[in-house]
Amino acid sequence: MNLLHWSCALAVLLLSVSAHAAALHTAPDASLDAEITHTRHLVTRSGVVRDESWQQRLIRRPGHIWLERILPAQVYAGHELESTAEHEAHEHFDFTAAALHLMQAADGTLHAEYVDRNSRQVVFVPATEYAAVGFDGSWERAGDLLSAAELQRLKPSQQTPQQAGATTYENQRGDWFTRVLWNPVLRIALLIETGTRNGTVLHRTQVKPLPSTPAAELPWLGLETYTHREYDDFLD
Repeated sequence: MNLLHWSCALAVLLLSVSAHAAALHTAPDASLDAEITHTRHLVTRSGVVRDESWQQRLIRRPGHIWLERILPAQVYAGHELESTAEHEAHEHFDFTAAALHLMQAADGTLHAEYVDRNSRQVVFVPATEYAAVGFDGSWERAGDLLSAAELQRLKPSQQTPQQAGATTYENQRGDWFTRVLWNPVLRIALLIETGTRNGTVLHRTQVKPLPSTPAAELPWLGLETYTHREYDDFLD
């Protein structure tokens, strides 16, 4: 094979791989409701074992992503004991507990805002402050948990998928591994596991699809009645 033929063959192969990754990351309807469970397991050098877990609710519609922490009942009870005036007087906004509402324009521009339904506040966060509130700026990772580029770097696994229609991907680098169960129809990673082979570190993200929220009950409807603020309002 001469250089020209080899270059053409390589170009076709790269296009094929890119098209395959794009196909895996494309679904006719992007709408999805799901419960996301995050768990972290860590064994320190001193033998201390740390386990953490938390849950989020995901609502994904064309042009909208809503990610909201599912708070335990006792946390809600604590908020109810505090009046709205007291809450606002603290001049504090908990971005971790607040819901992240992302909107994407036709040109791909993102608008990120955090919503505290208890105090009825919406805080706009500019792109320059994404890192400060723990948002990486990725629309794909927020709604799909994995970007097309990240999925493309993984290899199909020999393991049998845990769900019909899904594909298991994996990658190993040194002592670290990553496993992903990807559903192209739902267009989301149903399971992401990252950790060390000796078991000292394991991060797991599991997704459970939920019944679709009725259009009239989508949580971003009615936000115009909330108090709207800027991220800078909470800076010292």
